[in-house]
Amino acid sequence: MMDVLSQLSEAVGAVPARAIYMAKHFAESSLLALTLGLFGGIVGSHCFPRSLGPLVPFAGCSCVGFCLGAYSCWQSEAIRAETMLERYPILINYHLGTEFSSVLGGHPLVLKPRQPRTLADTTWLILACQTAQPNIAQVQEQQVQALIDALVAEQGEKDD
Repeated sequence: MMDVLSQLSEAVGAVPARAIYMAKHFAESSLLALTLGLFGGIVGSHCFPRSLGPLVPFAGCSCVGFCLGAYSCWQSEAIRAETMLERYPILINYHLGTEFSSVLGGHPLVLKPRQPRTLADTTWLILACQTAQPNIAQVQEQQVQALIDALVAEQGEKDD
């Protein structure tokens, strides 16, 4: 799923991280809702043909599927954000302080890696990671370029 979104993002140009997250969230949740809904409808039509029929089990299972898909997508984004906080704590906290200070009432929110978080802290961390995504990509490109330069220098020394 992410490969398709990444390829689409490259084809279209710069797509904000929040837009990618929302598209992924909608696609995953809808697909799971449809899958569980169809399964529930089939089971309902075979097990309760006269009392419930297929519609009520379809609707119930679709709701459960959408909620499970939404939670799964949010959980994977929270894990990704925690990983980004471990790798780039200064950058993430910078974005928390500059982008969201007015929303947080001027109180600085400083997050540290590997500490227990409330639901609100996790949500702010996800938003900060999505805001910092262009900067994180730039840092990663510089790291890859440094690795390539070191490899080329190493190959040059071996050839001499």
